[in-house]
Amino acid sequence: MPHSTHEHALTQLNSGSKFYSLDYIAFRLICEFVYLDPVSPKYPKRDLCLISTACFRLREASLPLIFNEVHNLRLHREFVSTWPSTIWPYIRKVHVHDKTHLGKMRDVPVKVNNLDVLLPRLNNLNHLVFHLESLPEALLEAISPIPLKTVEFLETRFDIHCLPGVLSRMDHLTSLALTVMPERSPDIDTNQEFEIVETILRTVASRLRRLEISGDLIQFSTLAQINWPELHTLCMVGHVPSSRPKPFSVVINHMPSLRNLHCNFSAGHICRQPTVFLSDHGANLPDLENLSISNLRHEDLLIDHLPKNLRVFRILALRDIYGIRTFRLQNPQFYTALDDDNALRWVRAVAKLPHLIELALTLEQPPSPTLLELIAESCPKLQTLELEQAEFEQNNRCSAYSMEMFVRPLSRLKDLRKLLITIEIGPHDVWDPFSFPTSTYVSVDVDFESAWKLFAENLPGLKTIGFLFHNRNRVQGPRSCVWNAGQINRYNSMISIERYLHQICCLRLRI
Repeated sequence: MPHSTHEHALTQLNSGSKFYSLDYIAFRLICEFVYLDPVSPKYPKRDLCLISTACFRLREASLPLIFNEVHNLRLHREFVSTWPSTIWPYIRKVHVHDKTHLGKMRDVPVKVNNLDVLLPRLNNLNHLVFHLESLPEALLEAISPIPLKTVEFLETRFDIHCLPGVLSRMDHLTSLALTVMPERSPDIDTNQEFEIVETILRTVASRLRRLEISGDLIQFSTLAQINWPELHTLCMVGHVPSSRPKPFSVVINHMPSLRNLHCNFSAGHICRQPTVFLSDHGANLPDLENLSISNLRHEDLLIDHLPKNLRVFRILALRDIYGIRTFRLQNPQFYTALDDDNALRWVRAVAKLPHLIELALTLEQPPSPTLLELIAESCPKLQTLELEQAEFEQNNRCSAYSMEMFVRPLSRLKDLRKLLITIEIGPHDVWDPFSFPTSTYVSVDVDFESAWKLFAENLPGLKTIGFLFHNRNRVQGPRSCVWNAGQINRYNSMISIERYLHQICCLRLRI
């Protein structure tokens, strides 16, 4: 919405205007406040259906939020072939699944054969997400005339000959995602996949502004050879490409508009060379503002050549995890978190970044007060800080430090709004919904409440606080832990915490 209109709506709300006198934008702001999750804004925190029944104007403002994003799973559950035509104008994003994913109905097949007729009738549709292992050609041909801006193929096989032609006809396409499943079917023709994916990229590269792609689908040389004049964001996931590694200063050499680079590769049992960011003292990365890297080698020269305009910097440790109850993959190749000495080295390096407002580090050990002191001294403008211990699920120790020793250095970060931090809390098994809750879970819960209160009282600008928590019953993606997080609400001298439980899944929430 235009800035002036937004400001006018805020003025109405802050001035105590009568409820019936508020305009549409003010009602929309009310609905967004109720609906959006402050920890992960892409995901809703409450159901707006109840508030939409309060009055016509709230209903009018809430409908675009309620039906902006839909899944075909609801059609499957309710045994209907289409969404009601009254909500079609509000649908802008559709998720297409070929099977269910949660609960007792997990892996039940879902029909998609009616969508080739339905999707072209959604006049405002601009974003499609396919959660399909195999892509029906009839469905692909049906979506090619739709003026889509974003298409995501998640955990898909790409040995489909018609796909390059379909994407080449999408003149409005500016964002594309191509990812594969961690465990792949043996009948996939991977050589054909490489050829098809390369053809796709060469076809759409001139107009893409955002690309997310699995390293399992591409060679570094392919990225380096193609011109990407408009590419603003590159996110690489999955595994490191199997080809001989190239320094990223070479890989992104033909991306003059690049501002966000996310190299979120997972370490796995497949023997791959480690990622190289900089190997030449004379090389530099471009004018990046957002950089995310995983499993960094300690000898990488990036530490001495960080882009000066970085506002967001993340050093992560990611690994493959297969199966709902698999806690860890033994001996993943090149799975690297920061030890104590290297963590201090990197914090000293980022002290040279004058615009840094967000920092995330994955550490071998939980953060110490010494590290927090150095962060507060080196990065005084931080608004978001994430300090995560790799393999936290293996840690059942209690911290040797008091909570006050963590709070004291962080209180110097006057602009800090979001804090996610690993603190050793002793045994921390999550309650299993299929068994009885344990006394350990209850005692940890009490410890979290007291810690939340202490941080909220001593960090007056803080809006979100979260502690890492082992989540052995819902393992997904490259983590088996969650952020047990909460929104801090302040009213006069009163403080309350509105709690959430957030799974870290493939970092898709972070980019």
